[in-house]
Amino acid sequence: MNRRILCAGALVVITGYNSLTLPVATRDAVPSIQALDPCSGIFTPTGSMGAARASHTATLLPDGTVLIAGGIDPVSSGSLSSAELYDPSTDSFTPTGSLNHARYYHTATLMPDGTVLIAGGTYDGNAISSAELYDPTSGSFTPIGDLKITRGLHTATQLRTGKTLVAGGMDGVAIPAAELYDPALQAFCLADALNDPRAWGHSATLLPNGEVLVVGGVDGGWFMSRSELYSPTSETFRTTGSLAAIRAQHTATLLPSGAVLVAGGIGGFPDDVSLSSAEVYDPAAGAFTPTSALHVARYGHTATLLPCGTVLVTGGHDQDTFTSVASAELYDPSDGMFTTTGTMHSLRHYHTATLLQDGRVLIAGGYAIPPHHSGSAPVTATAELYTSLQYPSEEAFVPEAASLLLLSGGLAALAGYGALRSTRRHPGSPRA
Repeated sequence: MNRRILCAGALVVITGYNSLTLPVATRDAVPSIQALDPCSGIFTPTGSMGAARASHTATLLPDGTVLIAGGIDPVSSGSLSSAELYDPSTDSFTPTGSLNHARYYHTATLMPDGTVLIAGGTYDGNAISSAELYDPTSGSFTPIGDLKITRGLHTATQLRTGKTLVAGGMDGVAIPAAELYDPALQAFCLADALNDPRAWGHSATLLPNGEVLVVGGVDGGWFMSRSELYSPTSETFRTTGSLAAIRAQHTATLLPSGAVLVAGGIGGFPDDVSLSSAEVYDPAAGAFTPTSALHVARYGHTATLLPCGTVLVTGGHDQDTFTSVASAELYDPSDGMFTTTGTMHSLRHYHTATLLQDGRVLIAGGYAIPPHHSGSAPVTATAELYTSLQYPSEEAFVPEAASLLLLSGGLAALAGYGALRSTRRHPGSPRA
């Protein structure tokens, strides 16, 4: 006799057995049933990069592959010019053309025509002004006009006009100047200056109204709470509400509501501390409001908006222990709470996290500093995938012929003939 199970926004899993497959006769025979957060997930290793790297960039290309460019490996190679492509269909990395100028702390911005703008950065400790375009068709980088001002550790935000706003950064000192890149001219021009110079650790987020929210950072000597907005209409910056806490190297993620989640970072006075606090910026009110704290204080982490509407926070650095972090958390905008999720297979900070077209998240590279480490910070070439366990909120038939499939971590999910049959499947959900 068939039984009907409703997957109402949560994955129902059955646990309690340790064999690979078990017959499912009746629901009463199951020792325990648990409902998981539909956005919870697991990390699984994937192919490693060709080079260990941190402070690199990762850009999703229109064909679904990911361009990894530049970075640094202080242990062996220093500044990197190599680049590679990750193919989700094969879960592997392959080399592509090299940058014309090795760099880290640069930016990479996808252009409307599918090319990628690489701008500025740092080479062997010195800021650079060079810029280049990556063409996915030829797999090569071509130099273009330089930035007007030499800078690294800046931000680059593509506007709805197609132009890219480059803001802040440093070349020995904090830079107040901003500039705009015009893809039609393949050239940069100076723009209105920031109200506050921001050397490093600030964020720039495109809002639904087309403006750019610039938050926090370091003004050359002190952590900042001040924030400002760039208007493409007036091409000027204006101040907006300040953060509740001074911070830099935080993350700033646009939520489905149009608000911005600012999480973690480094701050404090007089001593630098990793932050667990988080706050939400409301564009309508022009103000920040504290929300629940991260379970683990961290900076140099990543924050990725998942298709289900929650934010995945991964890795980072713990200033108290001087170690990289492997833990991950999910932020749910509906209740303003962080919950823990699967742990990464590697410690990492200054890594990248890229949402793939199938809903998975590619985590790549970064520093991997273990406890009690001394000497140069080790960098990893490893990569892993975060896969959400979400299933569609539709009725599914589970006949007696269904079985339990043991997944990693002792998690068992219904599988087999007719199991969890549905007219659609969330692109990030695991395949049976």
